[in-house]
Amino acid sequence: MAVWTAAWQSRDAGTVLAVAAVALVLLAALYLYNDVIDRVVDAHNPKKLREQRLALLARPHFFLAAALAAQIAAAAAAWWLLGAVAGAAAASLLLLNPFYSAVAKRVPGLDVVVVGAMGAALVALATAAPALLLLAAAMTGISHAFQTSVDRDADLAAGIRSSGTAPEPLRALIWLALTATLALAAYPTLGVAGS
Repeated sequence: MAVWTAAWQSRDAGTVLAVAAVALVLLAALYLYNDVIDRVVDAHNPKKLREQRLALLARPHFFLAAALAAQIAAAAAAWWLLGAVAGAAAASLLLLNPFYSAVAKRVPGLDVVVVGAMGAALVALATAAPALLLLAAAMTGISHAFQTSVDRDADLAAGIRSSGTAPEPLRALIWLALTATLALAAYPTLGVAGS
């Protein structure tokens, strides 16, 4: 969504390429960090192959340092190429991602909010428009809620608490809040159908 937003708002190939490059590095670093943090717990997830985790198990400090260095480099590049707002948004992921991994990932509802904030931070590489940032947060939160529901059985087996493993009434409330947030974000742009 960050690249689409950059293309839509700036219509400048250099800006679009800068947003794409920074977003790609940030996403790779975010996922690497989370994979290193979850390397032991992932042994209980049948979707996570041991062969793919061997390097993370053998050299976790190296990979954590690589993820941190990539995030710092991407935040500096965002600041230099895209401006202070984009740089601050990229730098915010240095706080949001560890908070997600250490705390929010295991608190139903909070995991969705933090992942939504991370999605908004990525889109803030390209825009500071509140409606688009709220839309990005809602869409990212919905994507995360869906993914945790798909991983429900593996997460329950591993003892992981998340929005996907929460009791049904809480899961329904999370989906209701996400849907309402998406509607609130989309309404200014789309309005009422047929109006």
